Amino acid sequence: MSSSEKTTPRLRPPEFRQLMDIYAENYRQLNLLFDDLLLPQDRMISRVRDELPIYLEVLERHRYTTVARLTYFLEDSVGRVTPDPDARLRIYHDAQLAEATHCYPKSDRDPMKGVLASLADVVDHRWKTNRLLEKWLEFLVQQGHSVQ
Repeated sequence: MSSSEKTTPRLRPPEFRQLMDIYAENYRQLNLLFDDLLLPQDRMISRVRDELPIYLEVLERHRYTTVARLTYFLEDSVGRVTPDPDARLRIYHDAQLAEATHCYPKSDRDPMKGVLASLADVVDHRWKTNRLLEKWLEFLVQQGHSVQ
């Protein structure tokens, strides 16, 4: 086999259990940031000195779940304000899980919407999206963000 024919080994996709572990960690981190994840207010802002404020907005409320948006609002050089990154969260209060349904810079669109994908592809996509959220939440907690 020539060096041009060598391929890198494919990483094993995450298991569903590992995905649920990330959802549990996201819930724990969100609870540190927003003390009451029943989110009694429709919009909350956390400000830390010399850091960007973080915004959490409730989009939907259901008996056991809340759908929310977590974002910074950034102003560009011509004064336009845009959410970036713009994460949509589904918080499962009864199971104490928080899932990012999407979490992309400058995007309201879910790249998996309308795509026929295998279960492994869906789990892999959710894994990456929720790992991004997990790291962002850790960063926010380390900065000292909280709404209490």
